[in-house]
Parts: sequence; structure tokens; C-alpha cells
Amino acid sequence: SSGAKPFACASFVTSATTASTCVPNSSIRLASWSFNCINRRQLEVRSFLGPGWPDPLYHVHVAYRSRKMGSEPFGSLHLRHEGAARAHARAIHGALRDRGPTRERHGLGGEGRAAFSERALLGPCLQQRWSRRAHLSPRGWLDPPFSAEARALIAEQIDAATEAAAAPPVRDADSGKVVEPTRAPRWTVPKLLRWAADTLGITCARETLCKVLRDMGMTWKKGKLLLARAPKEARAKFVLKIKSLLRAAHAGREKLIFIDEAHIHQDADLGHTWSRRGQRYYVASTSPGLARVTFFGAYVYNDRKVGIWPAARGNALTAIDCLESIRAAFPDDRLRICWDGASYHRAEEVLERARELSILITPLPAYSPDFMPVEALWRWMREEVTYNHCHATAAALIAGADAFQIKANEQSDVIFKRLYVCTGLDPEQEKLRIS
Repeated sequence: SSGAKPFACASFVTSATTASTCVPNSSIRLASWSFNCINRRQLEVRSFLGPGWPDPLYHVHVAYRSRKMGSEPFGSLHLRHEGAARAHARAIHGALRDRGPTRERHGLGGEGRAAFSERALLGPCLQQRWSRRAHLSPRGWLDPPFSAEARALIAEQIDAATEAAAAPPVRDADSGKVVEPTRAPRWTVPKLLRWAADTLGITCARETLCKVLRDMGMTWKKGKLLLARAPKEARAKFVLKIKSLLRAAHAGREKLIFIDEAHIHQDADLGHTWSRRGQRYYVASTSPGLARVTFFGAYVYNDRKVGIWPAARGNALTAIDCLESIRAAFPDDRLRICWDGASYHRAEEVLERARELSILITPLPAYSPDFMPVEALWRWMREEVTYNHCHATAAALIAGADAFQIKANEQSDVIFKRLYVCTGLDPEQEKLRIS
């Protein structure tokens, strides 16, 4: 060799079948030895084959036991076949320093396994044990600079904001008006970093604080709107009513149909999708403005079918047309329609026309869209029709809705799962509504 190159072991390719063989030191003439024990503990070896060395070559591993140059031998040379399997999944190629016969770790033996100095063969290197230093991980990383008391204070701030956001408005006893509640703080990572620096005197990186929050069981989530003005008594009565209606529908005594209206805009609704990292996902838009189309949606619970049709607008005339279309589709069935309490749903001419058509009307409680399964139909339609796609004309949007209706009715099981009918109330959620 013309020059010494630092490496942990001298590698020579072999075709021999011997997996590991101990070779006396006299078989190899070492040209020079030197150590670099300050940073990487690397052993610089400059070696060459002596006369009489068997041909083919081998993979030579040099294991050193001393960090000083003295009378003790620096190590013994061992041979290991290039294709030999590692003894442990975390094993790495290289030298294994003798750590003592009682505390040595090995994937096959543990603490009771004989030390390296007492074994004839060289085992693989494993990860280090847990550091004896305080607050260090096995890899020597420092724990985040937040004590248990600091974490408790952070959790207290976040929990207080969560409770304040969900606190129901209070009705004034004298005037009967609803008092505007205090706005709850919205905690973000930058705000928490400033709060920790000002209040706790702790400064850290953004990633460190995120790791602490995850360790505390926190997660970044979007809030869910809760209509606090929904009457609790009326909701409790409707739960009993809807259960009896579902039993009648299962028995075949009447057809239960849920009806709702929605205004779908022609412009694109931006939704998540997969795309290339580092490239922005653009959605083309023809800028139709606030142009929209009003749709009526119906969910026939007995048949697990849906119907979607456009209308000029939502009013009493279009509501009557909807009732007549449903009666024409089911001329001989006993029909019951559930819809919300919109003003034109409660119009006298609409109710009178429903009685003439022998259609029973069951209104939903006020501020209770969770009882309307057609709301899930609109979310499904937006995902399939308007997400990341702009419709230049109303005719194109109506055509997309027709295609979606045909595709949805081919999946009756999916309709039954997605258009779930709520038959129960969450007591903790009902406590947050106005009394």
C-alpha cells in the first residue's frame, strides 16, 4: 500500500466457505499501527499479505483491546466470511470493544454471556446501552427542556381554552337574551413558544415543542361546530319519534324519506389530494363568481336509494313540486317525509298540498342538522363533483350531479353507511346547549 487510509476494519473479498476462523497475529505482517481515539476511535491499519498466505483472500476484522501503545498486543486478527449473517438485527459491521465480562450486551446471550476476551471468535457490534448520564436517551439525546411542572402548565392552558370554546352561552335572567360568551384563545405553536418564553423562561425549537405536545397526548385538530341553540327537550322527544319511524319502515308499513336542499356553487371546492412534493397543486377556475344551483335531495330509507334534482330556488312552489314528484314515484305507498323547519316547509299551502297527496310530514327539531342524513349526501356529492373542479356553466354542474346520482345508487351498502340516521344523543354534548 502506498499510503495509510483510516478505516475500522481491513476488508478483503473472499470466496472461502469458512464463516469465522481465528488466525494468529504472526500470519500477517503489520506495517504500521496508529490510533485515532479522540473522536471516532478508528483504527488505522496498513497491512499486506505475507508470504505463504492462502489465496483466496478473506474479510479481516481487527479488534483492539488497548488504547495505548505498550507491551500489550493491540488486538487479535479474526476472519469472518463475507456472507455470514449478523447475530442480531441491530448488529453492525466493525469491532466490538471489551466492556467487561459481567455487563456485556449481546443479541444471543445478554449479561451472562462470556466477555469478548474469553471468546475465541469476534461478535458483532450492537447499539450502546442506556447512558448513565441523567436525562439521556440510549443514543445520547437530551430530553426536551420541559419539566413535569412546565408540561402541566401547558396542558392547563390548552384544556382551559378547549372548555371555554365549548362553553354554552348564558341567558340573562332579566332580559331573557343570550349573553355573548368570552372568546377562547386559539393556541398555536408560535403562540405557545412565546408563552413558554415569557411565562416559563424556556426557549426551544418548534419541533421540540411539537414533540412535547404529542407526548402529552395533544393533537392538532379542526373544531366542529356545535349549534348551542338547539332545544334539548325537543331533541330528546325526536329521538323517540325517529326510532318508532325506523321500526315502521323496517316492518314495511310506510316509506320513510328524508328531504333536504343545498346550494352548490359552480366554482371549485378545494380539497386534499396526492401530488408531487415540492410542486404546488393548481386548480383551474373560470371565475364563475357566486353562481350556484339549488338542488333537492331525497334519501329513501327503505330502498337505500337517493334522488337529486335541480330547482330554480328553494320556496313553497318548488317544495310542492317535490311532494308531487315523490307521490308520482310511489303512488301506492304510505309516505312519510322528514325535513327541516325551513319557512317554506311550514307554509300553509305546502302542508295543505301534502294532506291532499296523503303524505305525512315530520319536521326535525330546530338547529339539529345531525338528524338529517341528506347532509352527508351533500358532502359526498361535493367530494365527487366539485372538489378541485370548476364547472363553467350550470348545465355542466347539473350533468355532474346526475352522473353522481347514478353512480351512488349502484352502491346501496355505501349509501346505508354514509347516510347514517342518528338515533341517540351524547349526554356530554347536550350539556353544552342553552338551557
